[in-house]
This record gives sequence, structure tokens and C-alpha cells, in this order.
Amino acid sequence: MKRLYHTTLLVILALCSFALTMQAQKAYVGLEYQLSYNDNWGANRPVILTVYPNSPAAQAGLRGGDIIEAINGRETHTMPEEEMIRLLQGEGGASVDLLVSNFAYHRVERHLKPMAQPADALTERDIARAFGMYSLEDESDILISYPISTGTEGKTDLINYETFGFVRTNKQHTNRDALIEQQLTEALQALGLTYDQKNPDLLIDTYYSITENSTYDAAATRRSAAVQTSLRIDPKAHKLVELPILPMGSDKTLARFYLKFGITIYSGVNEHKMLWTSEAEELLSDDYTLTDYTAMTVPVMLMQFPFTRYFNSLVVRFATHRHLSLGINYQAKNISTIHSLSLHSPAAEAGLRAGDEIVAINGRPLGSADELSKGYLAFVKKSMACRTHEHPFAIKDGPTNCRYWDSEDYARVAKLLDKDKYFGGFSYLFAFNPWITTTPRTGVTIDYLRDGVMQRVVVEPKLQESCYVTLE
Repeated sequence: MKRLYHTTLLVILALCSFALTMQAQKAYVGLEYQLSYNDNWGANRPVILTVYPNSPAAQAGLRGGDIIEAINGRETHTMPEEEMIRLLQGEGGASVDLLVSNFAYHRVERHLKPMAQPADALTERDIARAFGMYSLEDESDILISYPISTGTEGKTDLINYETFGFVRTNKQHTNRDALIEQQLTEALQALGLTYDQKNPDLLIDTYYSITENSTYDAAATRRSAAVQTSLRIDPKAHKLVELPILPMGSDKTLARFYLKFGITIYSGVNEHKMLWTSEAEELLSDDYTLTDYTAMTVPVMLMQFPFTRYFNSLVVRFATHRHLSLGINYQAKNISTIHSLSLHSPAAEAGLRAGDEIVAINGRPLGSADELSKGYLAFVKKSMACRTHEHPFAIKDGPTNCRYWDSEDYARVAKLLDKDKYFGGFSYLFAFNPWITTTPRTGVTIDYLRDGVMQRVVVEPKLQESCYVTLE
């Protein structure tokens, strides 16, 4: 899988070692793709996996599942991948002309304008990712595992399928079935398919069961210190929710119930020809309504349709990227100095200029890259006791035991950030939270040097947000 989303020199916090490193990139595009070796969808061509909200790719009208057929008039199935990457990033900031296909359209034009940035600057987006431990609630890529198996049959190319309906022959149609069909309809229509029960290209069937576990050991469950719930993703609300589902790999005797739910997709022309199937098997620690489960799980299962990437289990990335923006680009070699300002940005409108040296933001010092790195490391270690003890989670390219802040310790976290030794100036990126500041702010206060003279300005920031759910 390739990601085309970071520009310039990207400061990334390597959380395992708490060191700031840099990775050279050319342009911000805002998409992830993978070359397909799947005969069912986009064989030998790049398939877009994720389009980041508010990115150049999103503005171009690209969407997940799009097959990139051609780039600047050249067919991708004969193109080396290195050439693909170079063309997609745009040469010299030039627009990129794409032909893409999906269920709802074939070989339509999309015009992509990569966002070029100076190679020696760091954006606030870069800085927010580097200092994400200030606010994992706003800056994190959380990984959630699902016990979902997926399979495909044959080599049928699904690109020419347009409509779907449901298998109802010899099957009692209950209110539960109707609700699950509605959930499936919404998910399939979001993929670009059209509902047509009379003449469907695809036939959708489901099966399910919730049964008591005959090996359930209530006494062992009471004695066990094992976690009895799991965090799962609510895709519509874009939040994590706690469900009475035992974590994957749990002792089966701790489960009160077994839950099984499956989706099978057949050819509408030959209803005996199975094209795709997906099945979830869960261990429940308590009662749980099937339709509540399917409401959150059906969209996750259909992330594998029509482009199937994993067959045994799924890892889903719950991405939250939210920060305040002043429109400042920082010098990569001297991070406290302004490299440049985005056109018509809050910082530019407030009178800041390239070359201004920022001393403090909201009263918290910046310092050198080394001071920031050491101060940040010290803050992360010192503040660990302020995190909740419930529901640890794994983050991409980082620890597997992360936690949000404990609400009872918000004020304590903010007071730690006020200490000069932690160099918490970049915490302004998350200053809309009570764990960053105990005093409500209407602006960001910047102390800076210009021509050796200390000056102060208050800048009204803008909230930047890019949140999405995708397969890892």
C-alpha cells in the first residue's frame, strides 16, 4: 500500500524511541492506493483505498475503490510503479489528469492538483502528528482488529455490475431482516450500486445466529482479570464505543454467547455462482442485540467489497486528525523560525512574517529541535499517570498500550504543559481542549523576535479536521 499524503520534510514522532525523525516527500495529494492483483477488481492497476477529507484528492472527486485506469493519458496497467508515484505527485506542482472507474462510472476524468510545499519547511499538520501524544483524542491512527474472514470465488470482474437485490426465496422475512437489509442497502449505495429488487446484477444473502455457550464458566469469569469488553468503531458517529465483545483470542469459556453473522453475494444472472462472502464470529460477554452489532459491523465488512485485500481477519484504522491552524510553515532546520505563511492565513492577516523567530506560544516556550524533543519525551513520561486505565489501544507505527487522558486529571496535564522544561509551545495545536489549557482562549498568543525586538500578537486560529475510517 502506498500513501501519497505528506509533503516536504515530515517530522514524525517515533513513539517507541521518542525521537523526532524526518522523511522527505514531494507533494501533498491525500490518498492511499494499492496495486491490485485481484482479478475481481482493478487487476494490475492501482486501486484507491482511502481519500483523506479536505485533501487535493477529495477536491478532485476521487473516492475509495476508484480504479486508476490512466495517468496523463498513459494506461496504468503497463506503467512501472515508480513512474506512477512520480506522476501522481505532480511535476513542478502541475495538475494530474486521471481516468478512473468504479461501480457508478467508467473511465471518467478527474483532475488532481497536488499541493506543493517548500522542501525545507514543516507544516502545522506535520507538527501535530509529531506531537500527537499531547492529544491522542485529536491526533491518532488507532488500529482495531475484527474477527472477520472474507473470500472470493472465480475471476469475475465486478466493474460492470450496477444493481443489487436480496435473496428472499424460502426465507421468512422478519423485521430484523428488514433492518439488516436497510443497513446493507445504505452501505452498498455508498459504493455506487443501485438497489433493484426486480432485476439485480448482484444478489445479497445474509445469515446469522446468537447462541448460548454451553462451555461458559461463570465462576471462572468472576475470578478472571481478563478484559470483558472491546472497543469497536461506530463509522457513522466516528467514535469508539465499548461493546460486550471479548477481545480476539480470549478464552472461550468466558463467553456467554456465540455470535455469527455472514454476508454472501451471488451473481444475479446465476444465483448459484457465489462472487464474494464475509463472515464475523464473535464471543459475547453479555446480551447484545444483533441489529446493533450489524449497524456498526456491516460497513466494516463491506470495506472488503469489491476489492478484497485480507482473508482471515481485518485491522481497521480509526483516523482522527484535528488541530488548530494559524497557517505557519516552520523551518525544518530551525523549527522556531517561520519559514513561510499560507496565503490569507490567520498568521499572515495578523502581521507575522517569514523569518520571525517564535519564542513562546500561549506562554509556553518553543526552543530548539533538541530541546523540543527532550522536553516532549519528558512530558510524555511524566504525564503517563494522567491517562485512564481503561481500554488501551494500539496506534499505527507506535505503542500498543495507548490511552486517552483521564478526565479527572485534565487540569494536572495542563499544569505540566505550563512548565518551561517541557517546551510545550506546540500544544497550541490542540488548545481547544481542557487538558491543554484550563483557561478558555479566544486566540493564540505568540511572542516572537523581529530584528532583535520582542513583539506579541494574538492570532485567531482555524480548526482543521480530517477524520476517516479505513482498512489498514
